[in-house]
Amino acid sequence: MSCCRASTGVNPQDQHRLHQELLTIAQSFPQTRIACVVNRQGEIIAEILPDGFEREAMLSHLEHLKCAAAQLGASLGQGECPVLHIKGKRNVFSLYDVQGEGKEHIGTVAFFTQIDPPQIDFFDLSTVDRDVKAHLSKFSKYLT
Repeated sequence: MSCCRASTGVNPQDQHRLHQELLTIAQSFPQTRIACVVNRQGEIIAEILPDGFEREAMLSHLEHLKCAAAQLGASLGQGECPVLHIKGKRNVFSLYDVQGEGKEHIGTVAFFTQIDPPQIDFFDLSTVDRDVKAHLSKFSKYLT
């Protein structure tokens, strides 16, 4: 599995801290296959990815998903969609906005996990959301 990318300007010590934080949060999601932190410029600054995984395709899909969620939210009279979950028969995909001090969007944390039936039916996303949100502020200092 890949760890972190050096081309984003984040120093190696901070990359290590970000990766450790991702690993900690990923414990809330059983069998996490993919996790990443993306800055507002669309660069992955920390990741847990299988070897050979297509980063650029994933970034494109994340961007399309965030746009679709924003459009749906706007059509329903909702301004923002800071947390998004897609739950299937065996998979959960989650996106979390990371906000700066002024509540502006400064990055995204994404998770893709596989959960076998019937456990997925009992997987409590509200508990996971509380766990993840407790960690999101730790990412903000690396995303500004």
